[in-house]
Amino acid sequence: MTISEMTNMIGNGMMDKLFLQIYRKNDREKLRQRVRYLSAAENFSKKFPLNNEINVFSAPAQVEIDENYTEKHYGKVLSAAVTSDLLAICAINRENIIRLYFEENGLTEIDLSDITAGTGTFSALAGGIISEFEKKQHKICGFDAYITSDIPNRYGFSILTSFEVLLAKIISHYNQVDLDIFEIAKICQCAEKKYYSKNYGLINQLTCLTGGITAFNLKETENPLIEKINIDFSDCGYSLCFINAGSNSENYSDEHEKSAGDIKSVSDALGVEYLSEADDEYFYSNIAEIRRKCGDSAVLSTMCFLEGNHRIEEEKICLESGCFNEFLKLVNESGDSSAMRISSINSEKFPEVYPAMVALAVCKRFLRGGGAVRIHSCGKILAIVPDYMVNGFTDILEGVFGEGSTHIMSIRNSGAKLLY
Repeated sequence: MTISEMTNMIGNGMMDKLFLQIYRKNDREKLRQRVRYLSAAENFSKKFPLNNEINVFSAPAQVEIDENYTEKHYGKVLSAAVTSDLLAICAINRENIIRLYFEENGLTEIDLSDITAGTGTFSALAGGIISEFEKKQHKICGFDAYITSDIPNRYGFSILTSFEVLLAKIISHYNQVDLDIFEIAKICQCAEKKYYSKNYGLINQLTCLTGGITAFNLKETENPLIEKINIDFSDCGYSLCFINAGSNSENYSDEHEKSAGDIKSVSDALGVEYLSEADDEYFYSNIAEIRRKCGDSAVLSTMCFLEGNHRIEEEKICLESGCFNEFLKLVNESGDSSAMRISSINSEKFPEVYPAMVALAVCKRFLRGGGAVRIHSCGKILAIVPDYMVNGFTDILEGVFGEGSTHIMSIRNSGAKLLY
């Protein structure tokens, strides 16, 4: 496809069906994506004027619908891809150079004959992913890519993960590399650990690759069990609303480390490596002794994990059987459990400030059981809101936390992919 063919397709409405499939299903969003794709095509032409034949790729953001320490202790997670994404216009350049122009980072050039990845930067991560492909004996060709994001900052999303998966998909396509989602996810995870000093699990990458709502059982640490659930909240009349109550992720680093240490102390006391191996009844029957050894914070965090692990299985069953109202009740239970038991909901650095708790209370008062709300990440809030209440809901929340403090999305059924 050429640039002119792409712009004609957008102008003639020939990409509208695609927009309705991977973004929110309304005319306003369709028009917004038309403008966004035309802008991306124009900017690609300006940055890389010698290229004409192009491809278009997209990688979604992702969110945990329910997860409280479960990934770190190899339990169960319910995760979903959402309709905000990274969009890339790309072309092979017939050179031995990969050029990535990311709106947020500017131009990165990687010489494939001399990849010096470094660590801790966007460029280092990109070079690391390329290096990991080459270690698997995949020869990489040069290409140019213009990348634009509509994944909002300050809401707990990992733009980094979406970028990793997007780049891996582009490399796989242009070099005819046939890898399954586990292999791609592990390449991204390895690069993230070595070249960006982040040591996370595979859930984020696998969710971005799979799309839709996915249930994970992490007991098999290297190859977690994955089950995609075919349901779209918008078909049930609900939207996802993300709320930034003003919490700064950096303010929670000490609390996260403490929580991790708390849970490790309990797993040690129970004689297991990870809490997913623990026996619930043994824990509860010995809770007095564990309190003495590990402290109340550790006990509460463990209770949150054990209950969450069972609840996620129930949520999966509810979604599979179409019991959406029961699913919402369970998500509300998750929010209550987080608020009651997780010490990292509030920052000890600012003991007089409780933005997440205020947001949770305001959401619950407005919804009055008509949806669901839970802590999402570092004091951020995820609400599942009936469509007829969305406008009023966002007005109330933005009245409390400021203009732009809410963001509405839907579930995206497809993962990272070549669009054209």
